[in-house]
Amino acid sequence: MKKSLLLLIIALLLSGCQLLGRDETTAPAATQVSQDSPSPTTAQPDEPAPTLKATATDVTPVPPSATPVPTETQPPAPVVQRIQFAPAAISSTQEGALAAGQEHHYVFNASAGQTARVELISTGTAANFSLAAMDASAPYKSLEDPARSWQGTLPGTQEYTIIVTAPRSTSYTLNLSIDPLGEPALPVIVDPGSPPADRCIVAHPGSTAVVTVYLGPSTAFVPIAHLGNWAVVLSAENGWHQIQTGPGETGWVRETDVVFAGPCDHVDQPIRIDLPANGSPWRIGRSILPGQAHRYVFEAEAGKRLLVDLNSTGLVNFALLGVDDGQPLKRVVNEDRTWEGILPRTQEYILTVVPGDAAAKYELLVALQPAPPLAVIYDAHTDTILGGFKDALWVDSETAASALLGGEFYGLFQLGQLLGQGTGSGVLEIGGICPGYRVQLMPPAEPSALAVTGATWAVAPQLVAPVEMSQLERQAVADFLAGQGLAITAGELAVQEAYGAELDGDGLGEIVVVAARLKDDGRFPAVDAGDYVLAAILMEIGGQLHVEPLVLDVYSQADDLAYPWRYTVSGVLELNGDGNLEVVLAGDRWEGKSATVFSVGAAGGSVPLLESRCAE
Repeated sequence: MKKSLLLLIIALLLSGCQLLGRDETTAPAATQVSQDSPSPTTAQPDEPAPTLKATATDVTPVPPSATPVPTETQPPAPVVQRIQFAPAAISSTQEGALAAGQEHHYVFNASAGQTARVELISTGTAANFSLAAMDASAPYKSLEDPARSWQGTLPGTQEYTIIVTAPRSTSYTLNLSIDPLGEPALPVIVDPGSPPADRCIVAHPGSTAVVTVYLGPSTAFVPIAHLGNWAVVLSAENGWHQIQTGPGETGWVRETDVVFAGPCDHVDQPIRIDLPANGSPWRIGRSILPGQAHRYVFEAEAGKRLLVDLNSTGLVNFALLGVDDGQPLKRVVNEDRTWEGILPRTQEYILTVVPGDAAAKYELLVALQPAPPLAVIYDAHTDTILGGFKDALWVDSETAASALLGGEFYGLFQLGQLLGQGTGSGVLEIGGICPGYRVQLMPPAEPSALAVTGATWAVAPQLVAPVEMSQLERQAVADFLAGQGLAITAGELAVQEAYGAELDGDGLGEIVVVAARLKDDGRFPAVDAGDYVLAAILMEIGGQLHVEPLVLDVYSQADDLAYPWRYTVSGVLELNGDGNLEVVLAGDRWEGKSATVFSVGAAGGSVPLLESRCAE
């Protein structure tokens, strides 16, 4: 996330999202929010937001992500907090109370190479957390991982998010520490004597190489030492080697970082393969005995499509995982002999072939193909593929669906925030009254989430936060509705949602607003005379406030069978890589759902780009 965009959002929050050229005396004063008390815009009755107790830190609350107002059947809205570390700060503690199913989101910035440690403590270990970068890469820790702690080296300079949730009401304490930049003060394993001739050892590949020793077999584990002259090899696992670091102490080094000496026959070193860049398959045929494991290692870039196919005369299967992050892409318990999908990050991958109870012969095929040229967008609200973007053009749902093979990695987004990541199934065609295409995600997406795969750009480049509209801004919307034949004042305007964002990169903040007055909140088919629904962009054009409608329904007379649509903002995201943000509206009506992607120009004018709509 660019700092300028983040500062803009914070400025919008503090100023009520006032736009340039307006009378600031008409806007309400900003409410001061104490670091030791919940934000008034996020607190729910009997459901306190987290209270921050930081050690040498500055903590700035960020308003919550947009969700519909909680009902008896919905979990409370998520609460978002930003943690900003002071220059000398290395730790922060947050204490909070969760309602059942609620999420507390913590956003922090860190630099590449910093070591982070996260620990969650709750009554009866009811709460769990996930940790992910905001660039839609694979999560470093998922909610499915039962561990309540994580530590590792952060790979990039960017925003990171921690999501804390629980299936039942509970209180918790979240501890986050980040080591300062610079080489950590790690001990060096040095033995001045000669290495034993009867043991397998690893050593530096050169006099200037720095080999880091990790707590476990992946760089997601914390560094614990540097390899000095040499160390004894104890075992091997998935491209990593366990070494003796001291009396009764062990660590792990990456196989590609070291050289071997001595009797190392017991160490099953993987075969390194170079996959053809043109997508041609790499093949090998071998025999394998019970108890053996044949391992192959190769390097591949994030976003590339990988195909693995195994044919054998017996019960032979394979597993696939990343060396750096330790994340499995396919396990042996998955009986499929073919795997195809999009690789989640640039790293080395280990492919392990294992036999059954009898000797067998097998042929292994591995192919690495260019990244798919199509970004596909799936909407969880309607449970359909909306479409995609390819070669500078928006494509329909059928074209987008035809490019999916299954196994793709999706970033899961809501408003302007990355919620996590999921893996998609093959495409399922929907028949009946509302035909279309869908995918199944694991883990399942939030009901209002948007899932995107194949994007080579940052889909969520900025946080999108609720704002309090000023009197002048409310009057502009009321005047627009008056032009549609409605007699309404700024005080009577029923604003459902209002979010500050920078849609078009012109440096002027916009407001995405939904205002509606409907009989029975639109839950039934009837409407009263004077009811309305408006979703619009409030923007500044030529120094004047302009209301650009996305959807507008005005009911001049009562109607018992109007079946009005109600709208919420489900996404303000970068869906085609052009530098501008698109707005996604989720619609609901009596026995109907919809989702529409809109583009808004800097000079006004809104265009619906993709849509899924079904009203039975």
